[in-house]
Amino acid sequence: MLGVDEQTLLSLLEVNRRPELEEAPTSEIAVERAHHKEQERAKKVLTMSDDAFRQEVHDLLAAKTAQGMNGTVKTIAFWLVIGLSALLLWQVIQAGR
Repeated sequence: MLGVDEQTLLSLLEVNRRPELEEAPTSEIAVERAHHKEQERAKKVLTMSDDAFRQEVHDLLAAKTAQGMNGTVKTIAFWLVIGLSALLLWQVIQAGR
């Protein structure tokens, strides 16, 4: 493989946890299932070829980038709406004078 040890890989997988694991499990069975899924995913990655590993890393990074861009767009839209509201309020106040 690419010289990545198991602990490093597991920490990468922890950082890039699947969205279904973000929700708080409501029972011990749900916790166990989530833990088992992560272990299976780690085993799969450890047995991948170099090309498959590169593709997995690329997919993880692309997903994180897409999430980041989506958040950026939402933040910009939010502040544009706030700015437009402030401008309109200022115009209403000026017209009332």
